[in-house]
Amino acid sequence: MTKPEANPKRRAKAPRKSSGPTMLAVAEAAKVSIFTVSAVLNGTSVVSDERRERVEEAIRVTGYKRNAVARSLKTGRTHRRPGTTRGSAPRSSGRGCRSCWSTALSMGSSATRSSSTTAPP
Repeated sequence: MTKPEANPKRRAKAPRKSSGPTMLAVAEAAKVSIFTVSAVLNGTSVVSDERRERVEEAIRVTGYKRNAVARSLKTGRTHRRPGTTRGSAPRSSGRGCRSCWSTALSMGSSATRSSSTTAPP
């Protein structure tokens, strides 16, 4: 049986570029399996003290950091508080921001406030 020819219109996949060390790199440095690295990171399984120390040392040496986006895609959870976004304060009570309104009005904005918000003090 022959292998089907590649579609000439389809682009070849580029090799994946990692932004940093992977669990595989940690596992190779510690001479353990990826499962063992995962178990140490997540605390999901019993790992001998000797192996745990090797994995923790390999994490320090390689500079491994968890990828929050990959983790949330895998688990389906974001591990963030509702109503907040990265780098922002919790949502306001809906009063509006005095400096935001001042800036908008000084720039000639014709925006109007809805009746559900109150004027800033």
